[in-house]
Amino acid sequence: MQRVYVIDDDGSLRKALAFVLKGLGCEAVPYPSAEHFLTHASPEEPGILLLDVRMGGMSGLELQQRLADTGIDWPIIFLSGHGDLEMAVETMMKGAVCFLQKPVRREKLKEALERARGRLEAKAQSRQAAYDALSSREKQLARLSAQGLTARVIAERLGIAQRTAEFHKSSAMRKLGVHTVQELTAVMEGLKL
Repeated sequence: MQRVYVIDDDGSLRKALAFVLKGLGCEAVPYPSAEHFLTHASPEEPGILLLDVRMGGMSGLELQQRLADTGIDWPIIFLSGHGDLEMAVETMMKGAVCFLQKPVRREKLKEALERARGRLEAKAQSRQAAYDALSSREKQLARLSAQGLTARVIAERLGIAQRTAEFHKSSAMRKLGVHTVQELTAVMEGLKL
């Protein structure tokens, strides 16, 4: 079941979207604001974002930028009741799957979700290919690092120099396109090992 984070400050719309998403075979996880999402969502539980452009507090565009800055690259479907062409183009240039006008029709939402799923699947295949291309030592360091072990502990456990452990860990993370151990853990959980 595909997880979809519904981030909108309109409670009745969140409820309606959750109902429609359930009918489309998705797990809707509602949030009343971008700040609430950032505080409570976990990078280890990736999904699709169904995101209102204009909300009180942080806007959808600001959340999109914040996620990009932290290396979280989940597909985003923007919703807006007040959008214009310039805003739609901006969101798409920054990587959004699409920009839908409220009220959104079920078929349009379904199409957007299918495109977003395609992006998630393509990314998963790309990450699997990157992992498969790692050396056996890089794979070993990636697995142990994802378990929360430090380079020093891994080095002691494997009987190698700490600098060697750090080198292979860094190389694996770079090749997998992650910047933090949290991201590495999330990627490793999604791989076929």
